[in-house]
Amino acid sequence: MRNFKYAARSTAAAMMIVALSWMQTTNAAPAEPSASPAELPPAAVKTAAKPSSYYAYIPDHSIYFVDADAQYDWAYPAIDFLAASNVASGVGDHLFAPDQPITRADFMVMLYRAYDMSAYSAPATFADVPDGAYYADAVGAAETLGIAAGSSGSFSPREHVTREDAVVFLKRTLDLTGLRFESAAPSGFTDMDKVSPYAAEAVAALSTAGVLSGSGDGTLNPQDEITRAEMAALLYRALHLTDEGVYSDQPDLLNLCIGDTIYTDVRVQGGLPAGSYKGLVRCLTFYETADGYFIELGGAEEFDQQVSYQDGALTVDGKPFDLAQDAVCVNVSPYSTLDAPVSTGSEYRAAKVAVLDGLVTEIYYSA
Repeated sequence: MRNFKYAARSTAAAMMIVALSWMQTTNAAPAEPSASPAELPPAAVKTAAKPSSYYAYIPDHSIYFVDADAQYDWAYPAIDFLAASNVASGVGDHLFAPDQPITRADFMVMLYRAYDMSAYSAPATFADVPDGAYYADAVGAAETLGIAAGSSGSFSPREHVTREDAVVFLKRTLDLTGLRFESAAPSGFTDMDKVSPYAAEAVAALSTAGVLSGSGDGTLNPQDEITRAEMAALLYRALHLTDEGVYSDQPDLLNLCIGDTIYTDVRVQGGLPAGSYKGLVRCLTFYETADGYFIELGGAEEFDQQVSYQDGALTVDGKPFDLAQDAVCVNVSPYSTLDAPVSTGSEYRAAKVAVLDGLVTEIYYSA
C-alpha cells in the first residue's frame, strides 16, 4: 500500500500564478490573452502533522513514482513537491513518465490545482474541450483568465508543447501577477538563433531570473517538446520566485519522510549541506515555524535490526517490545506504508526501529 500523508505548506511565491496556454504548431506568435490581469489565491495549506520518530528518510529517488529515480536528481525533488501538493499526478501504476512530453491539458490541470482556480471556472468555449473531461474545469478557468486563447475555436488539449512555447506562456502568466522582471539581454544559450522572435524576450527574462535552464551543453533546444520532468522543474522554480522575480537554488532545502508523513522544502540547520544526506538519518531536532519546517540531522543509520512479529508479539533482535497504538510500518523503497508489522528475513532483509518512551513508534523496512 502506498498510503501516506503529506504535511503541506504554502510556497514562498504565494501570490504568483504560472500557466501554459495554447500554442500554434508553427512559428507564429501565441495569441494574446484578452482577459484582464487576475489574482489567484495560493495553494491550499491545511495540515501540519508532528512526527514522533527520531529518524528521517531522505530519498535519492522520487517518493511517489518508481520511474523518477536517481538519474533524475535534477527533477525528482520538484516532481515530489508538486505531487505532494496534489498539483502533479502520474500516468498510473506509480509511474510519472518523466521523459514523456507534457500535454496542454495536463499542464492546465496542474495550474488549476496549484492555485485553486475554481473561482474562475466556467464552461470552456473550445469545441474540443467536452464537458466532463478531467481537464474541462482547468481549461475553462484558464480561458476565463485569458491564459488559454486557443485558435479557430480549438484548444488542442492532447497536443504537446515546445520548450519555447512553455516559456512564453509561463512568462505571460507571471506578468499577470504583477511580478516584474529586470530587463534582460538576450540569453546566453548557444542556440538562441533557433528561438522564435516572439519567444526571445521571455527566454531572456526567465533565464536571467533563474527559472529557465538549458541542457548541459549550453543549448536550449527551443523547438523540442518539453517533457513532464522538465515542466515540473520549471514550475517548481516559478513557484519559488522571490518578490523581486528571482529564483536561486537553495542547497539547504530537501524533501524527507518521517514515519507516514512526507515533508517538502524542509530547511536543514547546521551540519552538512542538504544534498549530503541520503537514506535513513538520525533526526536530532525537527520543528515548524511560520517560515516553514526546520530539521537538524545527525549521522546515517543502517538497517541492521531483525524484527519478528507473530500473533501480535513483536521482538527486535530477540528482545520483546510493545507497539505504540499509532505505530507506523514503512517500506522505504518504494516508500509506502504496511498494514501491520512483518517479520524480516524474507521480503525485507532488515529493519530499523524507532522507540519512544519504551514503545515502538515506527519500523522502517529495507528490501
